[in-house]
Amino acid sequence: MLPSGGRAFLGTEITTAWGVFDVYNTHLSLARQVSDADRAVDVRRIQETTESRTNPAVVTGDFNQTVDVPDPSEQTMTAIRAFTGDYGYTDVAAGLGPTIDQKQPEDDSRRIDYILVRGVSATDPVRFVSHESDHWGLATTIAPPAMP
Repeated sequence: MLPSGGRAFLGTEITTAWGVFDVYNTHLSLARQVSDADRAVDVRRIQETTESRTNPAVVTGDFNQTVDVPDPSEQTMTAIRAFTGDYGYTDVAAGLGPTIDQKQPEDDSRRIDYILVRGVSATDPVRFVSHESDHWGLATTIAPPAMP
């Protein structure tokens, strides 16, 4: 459970032929459910957890927050941006367009879902129609880090 008590995140260690990496997934609370300050604390908790381990990492999920356009939830936006700005994650789905609302895009065309990677390569990111959600699905192929 995240500090705000609104939502949770989970993680697992994956072992592959080329090594070990961590995968995390989250679904943050909506801005109307939890204060901006509390949501930012939730994001920082995710970051502290991912950074407490040295394995390469993939962080995915519905952050219920845009980082591409100005937003009233400035603290949450800043905390999410810190993943890429301060901790070296690549936002691999950044160029794929909005992730909500695939069923009624005229109602909401924000990008609030992310795939962030650190220490691994990600190729061929795609946005696809999800029949299980109102969000667009996101996927990518994870590859080992480049060898020197």
